[in-house]
Amino acid sequence: MNRRLRNVALLILLGFMSLTAVAVVIATTSTTEQVVVDQMRETMQATADDVANQAQSFLRTADDAVTLTTALLDDPSTSLARGDERTLEQFFVQRLLTSPEVTGLYVGRADGSFLFVSRDGATEPDGLFTKHIETSDGGERTVTVTQRAADGTVVDTTTDPDDAYDPRTRQWYLDASTGTTTWTDPYVFFTSSQPGVTVARELASDPGTVVGADISLGRLADFLEGMDSSERSEALIADPGGGLLAAGPGVAVVGENEAGELTRVTVDDVDDTLLAAAVRVVIGDDPVEDPTVEFDGTSRRFTHDGEPWQVAISSLPESPDWLVALIAPEDDFVADVVTTQRRNAGIAGLIVLTFVLLAVPVASWVGSRAHQLSHRATTDSLTGIANRRGFEEAAAAAIERARGTGRPMCVALVDLDLFKDVNDTWGHAVGDRALQLVAERLRAAVREGDVVGRIGGDEFAVVLLDTPLSVGREVLERARHSVDAEPLATEQGSVGLSVTIGASERGDSTELAELLERADAALYEAKDAGRNRVAVRWPEGSALT
Repeated sequence: MNRRLRNVALLILLGFMSLTAVAVVIATTSTTEQVVVDQMRETMQATADDVANQAQSFLRTADDAVTLTTALLDDPSTSLARGDERTLEQFFVQRLLTSPEVTGLYVGRADGSFLFVSRDGATEPDGLFTKHIETSDGGERTVTVTQRAADGTVVDTTTDPDDAYDPRTRQWYLDASTGTTTWTDPYVFFTSSQPGVTVARELASDPGTVVGADISLGRLADFLEGMDSSERSEALIADPGGGLLAAGPGVAVVGENEAGELTRVTVDDVDDTLLAAAVRVVIGDDPVEDPTVEFDGTSRRFTHDGEPWQVAISSLPESPDWLVALIAPEDDFVADVVTTQRRNAGIAGLIVLTFVLLAVPVASWVGSRAHQLSHRATTDSLTGIANRRGFEEAAAAAIERARGTGRPMCVALVDLDLFKDVNDTWGHAVGDRALQLVAERLRAAVREGDVVGRIGGDEFAVVLLDTPLSVGREVLERARHSVDAEPLATEQGSVGLSVTIGASERGDSTELAELLERADAALYEAKDAGRNRVAVRWPEGSALT
């Protein structure tokens, strides 16, 4: 009897819940669309913030290249500062081969001499173009042009007596300052006639000598593809003045003025009324008179041809002062949801009943799935260790903990020596196995709480917690030896492996970027000394050892 009463009570309770759910669905159908729109705004804003952070990382590659180059040229103990222009040229070539985000690297000097290595102007597929302007004491100029293949080898060298390029007249040279990187406004590159930006810095040890790095806005536009949050959404980047920097496929950001000169496209030049309206919302401009566009002054929302669109805006967390935006029609998010709710209003009670019975396992599955997605976002799929994002998050957290406790820590960069030769000789399957092997041996050489990540093609990084550099060097030496101690066995035979390691120690106020910069400098020192070794850079003011 008691069981029957309990069952009846349960049925009555579930029936009441189902009826209540139906009533709630019917009562809230009219407000559901607004709720979905609000959720859409939050989702779009989160995506726009993520795009801004990823765009900043894209630009930071050029910033890091300039910072590293100036640091090496300013430090008389480094091989670059002691070397000639050919040494610097080889350094630029290697940086471009490993940094696809950067279009070109160069150095301009007060006497008009110039060293420029770029992807623009290359005649070989995926090759590099080098221009070297040498000036004599009498003011005579010699311009040497070198074409390189995709692997950096020289294909052709010529001279160009008619070249009149003078780096001292370029805006990046005029704007450069000592001790900090300076971003130019977007402009049309001299070599490629394509739009881009330049980050530059003047040497502290040699005023008048400026190091610069180019980023093509075309590459930035390619980067934006795939950043959409719905079927018809688009991502774009604009500057506060209304200049269009990057948008969807086929959107030109360079045009011609009446004189036939190449100029940047601004919002006033955009023929696409939808895109122009979005840019005006982004920059906060007063709307132009356009019968197809209606602006909502209380939110980031506008109507185009009778269809409402939402705009999410985010600024880059560092420099330059660009605005990243994501635009999407509300219908992409609202139409299917509203239609489905109206169709299912009559069976909402059954849905609620099913939800009650399955809530626990579903919640467990959702939590597990969320954990899996988070793990995938921060884990390198080939090696199973942290990827760049996962490593940077873990390393930044470790620095904060070390700063709070005063405990020491080390950061190291690890490169697999001559990895391209492994791929070329044995194939990519062996190359992938080599990367997995290095990851396994690095992981085995450090402690449980230490961080090991793969942050590039054949570049790894390590964080040694609670470890001074003197001890960390011994750990890294053991890790290095563990890699070359036993060759990689393949069906074609044994493949010898070795790694080169550069390491640095956290100072009292050291940030992750500075630690990685010092470790990268040590890594290049180790490579210059012959590879398969460990080099360290002590905190600020100390030399490489």
